[in-house]
Amino acid sequence: PAPWKHERVDARTELGQHVTYRRALQSELVALKNQLHHLDVPALAARAHKRILALEHERDEIDAAILDLIRRHRDKHALYSLLIAVPGVGPVLAATLIANMRELGTIGRRQAASLIGVAPFADDSGNRHGQRAIAGGRRDLRNVFYMATVAATRCNPPIRDFYKRLRAKGKPAKLALTACMRKLAVILNAKVRDHLRQAHA
Repeated sequence: PAPWKHERVDARTELGQHVTYRRALQSELVALKNQLHHLDVPALAARAHKRILALEHERDEIDAAILDLIRRHRDKHALYSLLIAVPGVGPVLAATLIANMRELGTIGRRQAASLIGVAPFADDSGNRHGQRAIAGGRRDLRNVFYMATVAATRCNPPIRDFYKRLRAKGKPAKLALTACMRKLAVILNAKVRDHLRQAHA
């Protein structure tokens, strides 16, 4: 038998591996598109363009497969529908949360921010008080969450207004966006928590 043929995996593993594979495709696409801007040799540019189209087609196929996997399971589909109903949260983040943040809805607000890696920690020593920073968390999840939050600052009224207030107070854009990521994480955690309570009521 072919070396890549394995026994059927469980649904969670299958979804998680699809999400991971899609992330790798997207990373390759971004890298290739950036390289294309610097290719002056027509033959190489043509190859890069052809490869980009192939990768985009494969990414679309994986997206369809991920949605199919979610639709096969009533609980996952209900959770997916709940998540994408939040402005700024698209199919990629929703699927990533279901696959890579299964604790969502069962943890506290600070834990939710910590898992994404946007919970602030103090850099203090003795009488010195350093600037608050973020660290740890699940990097791949944080990257997807970042893109969703950028969208949310435009189309999600609570997040948009919160971002504007922070910027009006003189907060740097990056710091304001990180705070919005925390706020979005708290909102999603609360929505999933309420959803789980209703499902088990």
